[in-house]
Amino acid sequence: MNSKSSTGKLIHYYFDYVSPYSYLALKNLQNLLRGSNHKLILKPVFLPNLLKHWKQSSPVANEAKRKWIIKDSYRHSSMNSIPFRFPSTHPFNSIYALRASVPAAVGDKQEELVNILFDSVWNPDSSLVDVTNKTELSSFLKENGFWQSSGSDEKIKQELEENTQEALKLEVFGVPSMVVDNQVFWGCDQLPYVMETLQGKDPLNHEEVKERCRVSLEALKNSS
Repeated sequence: MNSKSSTGKLIHYYFDYVSPYSYLALKNLQNLLRGSNHKLILKPVFLPNLLKHWKQSSPVANEAKRKWIIKDSYRHSSMNSIPFRFPSTHPFNSIYALRASVPAAVGDKQEELVNILFDSVWNPDSSLVDVTNKTELSSFLKENGFWQSSGSDEKIKQELEENTQEALKLEVFGVPSMVVDNQVFWGCDQLPYVMETLQGKDPLNHEEVKERCRVSLEALKNSS
């Protein structure tokens, strides 16, 4: 994977609209990158397929964790001044919104559309379209110039699947995941590490830390 643009590094951002942390991390990341030379590459992926591959259950599969995620999301949004409300129906089917968000469908308006669709789900002040309603979403996309596809539905579906397979090859196991220099950073709390890595200061590059990490990973490999 190419990790550099002509003027900075590339951040591949793997996300699914169903994830509150995908919304929150993107808002934070966009603010942090403003004015920088780094480039954000948006990569919609279908979270259920990631979970199935790694044999994981849904993050909201049990009631205790679901309650914790809701409260934690509100804490994070409040501390970072991000408009937020948890949808009344969750989890929901995000597949139509994800397909609409790949470049094969939306062209060079991808970032604009991704922000609109995230806001429609999670921002209480900006609910422009029901992302779970295929007919409503399709009408919204066409009326607002976001449906630029000249290819087939199969091509669009294929691009989303390719994103998901690309994520799996990188050992992405959840969303949001940010990949910089082939290093995977998962979750909102990884943003400080992302910013350090973008500046060439990945904490793992410290020789002593790197060696300890290598030994630990080798032990894990030998025990499995």
